[in-house]
Amino acid sequence: MKIDFGEINFIPRERVDIFKNIILRIYEDDEKREKIEALKGDKWRLKQDDFVFYSIFRSFCTWGRALEHNKIDEYFKDIKFAELIELQEQYRINIITKLLSEAGVRYAKKKPALLCYNINIITKYGGELNIKKILLSIKGKVSKIVFLKQFKGISNKYARLIMMDVCHDEFLNSVALDARHKNISRMLGLPENIIESKTDKDYEKHEDFYLRIAHSIGLNGWTIDKLIFNFDKEIISKLKDLGVDSRPPKLRRKTVSKGCLS
Repeated sequence: MKIDFGEINFIPRERVDIFKNIILRIYEDDEKREKIEALKGDKWRLKQDDFVFYSIFRSFCTWGRALEHNKIDEYFKDIKFAELIELQEQYRINIITKLLSEAGVRYAKKKPALLCYNINIITKYGGELNIKKILLSIKGKVSKIVFLKQFKGISNKYARLIMMDVCHDEFLNSVALDARHKNISRMLGLPENIIESKTDKDYEKHEDFYLRIAHSIGLNGWTIDKLIFNFDKEIISKLKDLGVDSRPPKLRRKTVSKGCLS
C-alpha cells in the first residue's frame, strides 16, 4: 500500500517497511493483543462525575515518569475535590505535595501549585460534574483538545491521552506522543523539528505520520499508540536486529517530493 507522508519530505522507505512488519507481528501475537485490548476496560471512567479532575490528576502522576494506574487510583482516593476547594490554597498545596511525594511522583514539589490552579478552573466552570458535561458537549476532537489545554500541565499529548484512555470515539485516531514514540521516530528518520513538536502543527505532522502507517496495516491510531507505549523496547530491539541503526539516517541532498512510500 502506498503511503503519502504529505509535508514530510524524506522518509527512508526500508525503515518504515521494517517498522510496519514489526508492529503487525506484535499485534498478531495473541497474548500481546489481549494486553492491548484489556486497556479498553477504562471506558467506565467517562461515566464518573470526577472524570476531568481524575484525568488531570492521573496525567500529573505520569508526567515525567509513568506511575502504575492501580497506584494512581490508590492515592486518588485520598484526594476529595469537595474537601480541597474548602481549604486555603497553601493548605491544598501542602496536602497534594505530601501525597505526590509519598506516591513517588516526579516533580512532586512543582506539580501541586499547577494542580491547584486547575482546581480553580474546575470550580469556575461549576464543579466536577458540570465541567465534564461541558467537555463532552464540545463538538469535535480539535475543540476538545483546545478546551483541555487550558489546564496547566495538559499538553497536546495529555489532551489526547485523557480521551484516549476512555476510548472516546473522536480520539480513536489519535496518538499521545511521548519519549517512546520519539525514540522510534528518530530511528525511522523523521526530522528533529517534527519529533520535538514545538508547535501544534508539528505535533499534528508527527501524529499523522503514525496514523498513516497504522491505517496502511489496518490499525487505528489508538492501537498503534498503545503498541508503541507497551512494547517500545521490543520494537527498538527488533529494529536494531534488522539493521536499523539507532542513529538517524543522513538526509539526501535532493528533496524527495512528498516522500511517497509503498
